[in-house]
Amino acid sequence: MKDLKTIPPKWADRFLEWYCKPSLFEDLQGDLYEHFDRHLEEKGRRKARLIFILNVFKFFKPYTVKKLNFLNQITQFIMFKNYFKTSLRSIARNKLFSAINVFGLAVSMSVCLLMISMYTEISGYDRFHKDADNLYRVNNYQQYMQREKNRFASTSLYLGNRMKEEVPGLESITLLRRGAGGDATVGENTFPIDALYADEEFFDVLTFELIRGNGATALLEPKSIVLTDETAEKLFKDADPLDQVLKLGEEEYTVTGVVKKPPFNSHMKFEALISLSTYIQQMNADPENTNWSTFGSMWTNYIYFRPESGIDIKDIQARLDVICAEESEKMEHTTITTTLEPITDIMTGPSNISNQIGHSMGREVLWVLGGLSFIVILSAGFNYTNLSIARSLRRSKEVGIRKVVGAKRGQVFN
Repeated sequence: MKDLKTIPPKWADRFLEWYCKPSLFEDLQGDLYEHFDRHLEEKGRRKARLIFILNVFKFFKPYTVKKLNFLNQITQFIMFKNYFKTSLRSIARNKLFSAINVFGLAVSMSVCLLMISMYTEISGYDRFHKDADNLYRVNNYQQYMQREKNRFASTSLYLGNRMKEEVPGLESITLLRRGAGGDATVGENTFPIDALYADEEFFDVLTFELIRGNGATALLEPKSIVLTDETAEKLFKDADPLDQVLKLGEEEYTVTGVVKKPPFNSHMKFEALISLSTYIQQMNADPENTNWSTFGSMWTNYIYFRPESGIDIKDIQARLDVICAEESEKMEHTTITTTLEPITDIMTGPSNISNQIGHSMGREVLWVLGGLSFIVILSAGFNYTNLSIARSLRRSKEVGIRKVVGAKRGQVFN
């Protein structure tokens, strides 16, 4: 290591590094060090250090000095101050032009942001479910003779039963049915409620937060009902609803759970869930009801499932095709097929699917929203550009002054 007395002054070296362009620094520093070593031998330490300092200052020239940030910041501040003043004066002189521009841009940007927000909200439906990208609904297509296919979001309970028994690779599957509900009565409180029938695996497949009760058993026994927190509060006020009895129509049900109200971004809405075994019990009491034993009724029943990890969804679809082919042979002039729709696509799925369990907007709505957003912001941009061009000749003096001050092309034409 060199003696501190035989090296150049550190502060001068740091000063050189501070002002010198990075592309020149190494070469310039090397030359100065060589001169310092020669002067050290010929003229001694004191003179060598003095000459080194003088050389450092001597090379402080425009072509060696790097661009200093603080100078840019000062220039930018001056330009911003100038823009602010001239903008206020321009607004005061051109009130109509300024009002049209500001109002047009503000309205168009607000509308555009609103449409983007709606687009994001709609496309994010049902993503709150656990493993949402691996959840599917079985849709049913029915074709009579050679006519156009009828597409349904619903299917038969019979297919769900066969899937449980014959389709491998299903981690969990739940069967639902519309048509439940009515006037619920507790004491003197009576409220109409909208309900779904659901089997005991409902909470295994779909992620609706169960506040009270056991998800595995809440929908197991007949005459069991799970209320949303809002419905429970309406009917039972501050009392604990669990294990309480309520009357729905002419039947009595036991409250076996309380579930949080479905979130806004759920395609499925309900105020209560009734055990599917309740419906099956009623159905079995009617010998003419074939809802459980055939494909005959497929208008109000729904199947949701989650495949096991690593299972190819095409294998499940292939097995369903076999089942549908078998059942189609039993039906005169009618062909039944199924498709598997990801739960995250239901809200924005094809608009020609009937018997939806909840709201469905169709992906066409997303296209319209996206197109309108683009058109609105584009028209506002054209409007602003046309008005700016119309008065551009009046800015010739302003442009000249700004160029003299040091404004660049991008700072002048804005």
